[in-house]
Amino acid sequence: MYSDLLKEKLTKFFRRLGFRKESIFVDVCELVLRKDTFYVFVQFFEDKVTSQQIDKIENRLTNLDFEMSKHICIVIADSIEDNMTEKMKSCDIIRLKKNEIFVDDILRNKLYKIIT
Repeated sequence: MYSDLLKEKLTKFFRRLGFRKESIFVDVCELVLRKDTFYVFVQFFEDKVTSQQIDKIENRLTNLDFEMSKHICIVIADSIEDNMTEKMKSCDIIRLKKNEIFVDDILRNKLYKIIT
């Protein structure tokens, strides 16, 4: 239920930037948004994010054919394993805490430069 509220909030934020919800690639992440050839993949986690989970996401994204497209992945999690920040940056994964989704200024600051 809580993740549905988070999904709706993120969808509205991205909709204002011209993105729309996609039904393709839903096997990759829980929420997929698209604007032209730019894709945003969002995965929600209740527990601490582990390196194995990040590896899974990275593998799924790597297997997609994005020769003509750009993409970013957003992981929604309140906690992550130690030393995961650098690993996530190296594979274009951004982490947001659940409460950050409800603050438009934080979303703009963390995401606007990347998606525009």
